[in-house]
Formats: sequence, structure tokens, C-alpha cells
Amino acid sequence: MHWRGTVSLGSPIGIEVRLHWLLLLFGAGALLGPLVSDEGSFYWAAAGVLSLFIAVVLREWAHCSLARRLGLEVDEVILGPFGSLDEVASARVPIEQRLIALAGPAVHLIVIILLGAYVVATHQVNSFLFRFDSAGGPPDVIAIFWGVHLDLFLLHLLPSYPFDGGRVLHSLIWDRSDEDVALSKVVLSSRFCAVGCLIAWLFLTHHSGELLFIGILCFVSGEMERRRFEARANGPDWLAGEREPTVGPMGRWWRHRNEVKEAQGRESAARERIAEEATLDALLEKVHTEGLEALSRSERKFLSRVGKKYRNRDDPS
Repeated sequence: MHWRGTVSLGSPIGIEVRLHWLLLLFGAGALLGPLVSDEGSFYWAAAGVLSLFIAVVLREWAHCSLARRLGLEVDEVILGPFGSLDEVASARVPIEQRLIALAGPAVHLIVIILLGAYVVATHQVNSFLFRFDSAGGPPDVIAIFWGVHLDLFLLHLLPSYPFDGGRVLHSLIWDRSDEDVALSKVVLSSRFCAVGCLIAWLFLTHHSGELLFIGILCFVSGEMERRRFEARANGPDWLAGEREPTVGPMGRWWRHRNEVKEAQGRESAARERIAEEATLDALLEKVHTEGLEALSRSERKFLSRVGKKYRNRDDPS
């Protein structure tokens, strides 16, 4: 499974950079906000969107650079609203995945530390994503750039796909188990994060749009990762029905649940058949001893229904 709706920006360092429409949608929503409401200014929103794009490019450059230093092949990067929607490279061991994932937050932390003294001294601590203004008035460009890096650093702590926190959690579980188990647990964690964002969206209306957007992204990314893993494990033909997908812990639980339901259905049908045969024997005995006229209307209907069912069962056509 692949993210669709991308536009190629070229290959500046030998890696094809593709822009996903979600980034354009998020940027357009941020720019339209000040135009349709009195919250914030268009200048602050435009500077925030531009700073977000630059910060995303910087973090993905860090991911790709470290992946190449580890000897991994990097062919493509898909830029989403908060970073790459996919892993930039397929790690061979958990430590490689963990190091690559931590490279992004490390870039944000460096910027936060380098510009932090200036932002704190000028009372311009702000957040573009979480929407709180600085105490010293509208922030300047440097403070806005700092605030975007702070937002991304905090956001990528979420233990969910497609954020770095989800990749780190995957690598930690992978260290103690296998990739199948790690994937299922991070997918479950992504769903919990999506539900958490949805609950917050219902109560925190001040920045509900961003929370809803992040929640949907968590859920969709988790499902994309799950299906991509199945396709990678079984080959591309399993989606066309030529191969059965690998069944992980979640799949095994679902299959066991269906098997239990089928067994319960067979047991219920067997009990119904036994009861039906016992009733039939009793009615036949009654006919033998008392005659057909002794049967009530409901008993005659029962005999007619059962007789028709047995005739259909014995009829080979």
C-alpha cells in the first residue's frame, strides 16, 4: 500500500522528494483560518506555514543523511504535514530504525536550544500548532520558527504512526520480539492516539481542527503500515487474491473468534436437530397409537415442514 496524491519536487540530493496533498491541505487550512475568523493574523499564519515546511525539510534531511551513513538505501521521501509519511529507509535491525527515528527530534531539539535563549529573553514563547501567543506581543520570524520546532518535537513524541515516537516504540518492541508483534502493538497504540485526539477534539474547540487532523492521520497511518507490512511479507500478489496474507496476533485473534462463533453455530444446529428428531419420534409414536386425527394443527404443520425438509435433503437435484 502506498500514499497516493503526491507531486514530485525533483531529486536534489539523489533522493526523489514528493509532496503529499495533506501538506497542502494543512497549509491551506492554516492560511484560511485568519481570513474567516478574527483569530491570529495572516502574516503569523503564513510565517508559520513557511517555517513548518522548512522544519519538515530539515528533519527529513537528517533522517536521510543518517540512513545513508548507516549504509541503507534511500530512494524516496514523501513529505506530509509533520514530516515523512513513510520511513525513509527499511532498517535491517531495531537499532538502525531507532537511530533514524531519533534523528528528526534531535534536529528540533538543537534548534530549540540554539534559539531558546533569544525567544525566552524577548518573551516570545509561542506555538503555531497548539495556538498560544507569546506574552511579548506578536512573535517575530525567529520566534515563529522556534515555535514550529517546539510543536514538531512534542508532536513526534506520540507513540503512533507516522510520528517518530511510533517508530521508536516499534524498534523497542522489535528488540524483544519480532516485527509482526511490534507492528500490531504500534498499530494498536496509533488507534488509542487517534481516539485520544478525537476526545480532545470534542472538548478543546479552540484548536479542534488540528486535533481532529492529527487523530485521523494516526488512524490512517496505522492501517497503512499494517497493510504495507502484509504486502511486504507476502509479496505484491496477495492483494489480488493470489496469496494469503500473513496472520499476525490481531489476525490470529480475529480468526480464533470466527472459529469459536462457527463452532457455537454448529453446536446450536446440532442441539436443534436433536430436539427436532425427538419431537418427530414422539409425534410418529402418537400417530401409530392414536391415529393421524389425534394430531393438533400445529403438530401437523411440524410434520409437514420436517417431511419437506427431509425430502429436499434426499433429492439429489
